[in-house]
Amino acid sequence: MDSDTKRMHRMLLLWLDLARAMDRAHSTSNRRSRAERPWESEDESVRAIWRKITAPANELALEEWLCQCAEGRAAEWARQALKECRERANNRPRSG
Repeated sequence: MDSDTKRMHRMLLLWLDLARAMDRAHSTSNRRSRAERPWESEDESVRAIWRKITAPANELALEEWLCQCAEGRAAEWARQALKECRERANNRPRSG
């Protein structure tokens, strides 16, 4: 498997993990406290996976992922993830 394929496969697995975590969080919370977007979730498992997705090392993978998302919720989430990823990259300490 080449590096591009591995990168996209890793991103796909993270998004699948996020979907499962969101489903679990929704099934255990009441309707009023349920977050519809992962970046608004109070569930720690959702937040942990969101942090993995938005890690600065995933910027290229998120750019590619966004290009492959047609529209709707998937594209909205990918845009938000890429935005947060870039913010995290800009806020991390510089080495050297």
